[in-house]
Amino acid sequence: MPFSFFIEHDMLAEITKKDIDVCAITPEWAGVCDDIRSVFFLSRSMRKERDAWFYFTRSRVLVTFNGSTLRYLGPDERSTLMLFEKALATVAGARHSPQHEPDEPRWIESTPGVRSAGELSRDIALGLFSKAHEKCTCYLPEFQAPMSADPSVLALPRTLHGFLSTGTVGIVLFSPSGNAAEADATGNATTARSPSLIKAPVIVKTSLVTHASKIMIFNLIEDNARVDGT
Repeated sequence: MPFSFFIEHDMLAEITKKDIDVCAITPEWAGVCDDIRSVFFLSRSMRKERDAWFYFTRSRVLVTFNGSTLRYLGPDERSTLMLFEKALATVAGARHSPQHEPDEPRWIESTPGVRSAGELSRDIALGLFSKAHEKCTCYLPEFQAPMSADPSVLALPRTLHGFLSTGTVGIVLFSPSGNAAEADATGNATTARSPSLIKAPVIVKTSLVTHASKIMIFNLIEDNARVDGT
């Protein structure tokens, strides 16, 4: 089933080949690798009908992965990080080239299936995602997971059952703040503003804590649909 993920990370999008070679990987970058594995990998194959848009807030960089044309991606962290490193280095090099219209990204393909653009505000990045998914249903998971460890949080939300009869589903995963109270306030404000930026029906539902665990919900939907033959 076609799922498209807009995944925001509130960190500086900086990593070097030297960092990767000596395993100097931050927890934030490890989380990005978890996101990639959750979006694209099955036990023995890849979900090629998906794509992932990674927006790095503080660096104002957008990196997209297109599953149907993606190459050189393996389940290990090194292959994932090398693709990001090359994409980010390509964007950094392009900053010295002639200027372009601020609302129009200058997309650069660094490797097959991976392209990036820099100097983009969050609203512009989300607007680009919206423009590419005008006819899809968009789902905005909230910031905070339930306080209890109740396994029922993994149950498929009833509001998502209709997704199986739609086309592409766009999922927007905003970056949570480290402060719980601040995250809740920011999350509510972001959720309220986002429908005005997304030109599609929007569904909001309480979800889990990490981006990867949120993506698991949609993996469950797709995998259950395959088993049921629906």
